[in-house]
Amino acid sequence: MRDKKAMDVAPLKEEHVRDFLNWTDYDDPLFSMYNFLEDEDTVGDWYRWKTKGHLDQYFAIVEAGRAVGYMGLKNISLITRTAEVGIILDRAVIDRGLGRAAMHWLLDYGFYTLGVERILLEVLPWNGRAIHLYESLGFERIGRIYRRVDLPQGAVYDPAFAPYRKQMRLTRRFCAVSVHQMEITKGRWRRGI
Repeated sequence: MRDKKAMDVAPLKEEHVRDFLNWTDYDDPLFSMYNFLEDEDTVGDWYRWKTKGHLDQYFAIVEAGRAVGYMGLKNISLITRTAEVGIILDRAVIDRGLGRAAMHWLLDYGFYTLGVERILLEVLPWNGRAIHLYESLGFERIGRIYRRVDLPQGAVYDPAFAPYRKQMRLTRRFCAVSVHQMEITKGRWRRGI
């Protein structure tokens, strides 16, 4: 394994999700959709919803005995040998190398344990830090697609979204954003490109 930062990874359990209740919220409206909005009464429902798919595998990123993030491979297909990756971190641990270490772990797991050949992801256009990380790991942009994004009521009118309005479509019920689609192949990961 190539990750440089020591961290613990464990299959996601409901007890990990309870740690999310103490995460630091993102103040920046561009990242408010990453705030964990559940409460003690809904944690179990959220956990069951997230882990119900038999084509999905989720893991807790644990530091000092506390879950500081979660990540997963979803829509795993052993027929097409593909999977989609996602990762969320507590804002309090951003910029400490955990995201990079977690992605290293997850890519190694997907390619060498599950045997997939391509790993895909989608990233919001304003998440420059994530785009930079993914490109530095070897992900390549392969297209764009509009996806529904759950933003807090009225958030899209916040001035922070002004540079991205041309990449957003609003309806009465939701907002769709043109997200970057990216992929990395096993060969590209193995060669460290």
